[in-house]
Amino acid sequence: EAELDFYLQATSWLSGYAAIDYDPTHNSKVFMNRGYVILGDLDKMPIYAAAGKMFAPFGNYASNMITEPMTRDIGRALVTAFEVGFVQAGDNAFHAETYAYNSLTKFTSNHKRHTEYGFDAGYNFKINSLVNGEIGASYISNMADSQGIRTSLRMTNTLLTRNIPGLDAYGQLAI
Repeated sequence: EAELDFYLQATSWLSGYAAIDYDPTHNSKVFMNRGYVILGDLDKMPIYAAAGKMFAPFGNYASNMITEPMTRDIGRALVTAFEVGFVQAGDNAFHAETYAYNSLTKFTSNHKRHTEYGFDAGYNFKINSLVNGEIGASYISNMADSQGIRTSLRMTNTLLTRNIPGLDAYGQLAI
């Protein structure tokens, strides 16, 4: 398996990202894993909008370990979404994102997909040159759209009767 990432800067206000993957286990398939456009210039204004196939801003899965944390496998949702965010610059900075997308999960009542949503907010801090970190929280209206849970639902061909909301709190501290 291999991935080639592209970041494109059309103007100071318009940029984009694409991740092209190669999967040799499925007939040597080449596909776009993620791809989205971003409207906003964070150097001039702390507000932006993004649209496309992206990981929903739910949780923080940063790790210094060799393997990925289990929380990432369970909670990360790859969705085609519209996102609006606010990001402050500097050492002590607040960020917040909200997003909406069409559900990836089917429901038993009508076999239709619903519009889902979520938000994330956090604060990056730096106390002095030796102490820094981040604290934050996230919400997603349907945790069943995460990669880990979707894999389990596909294996059992399960249809949901209702949403499974998810709430996440995260933190990092470096000394």
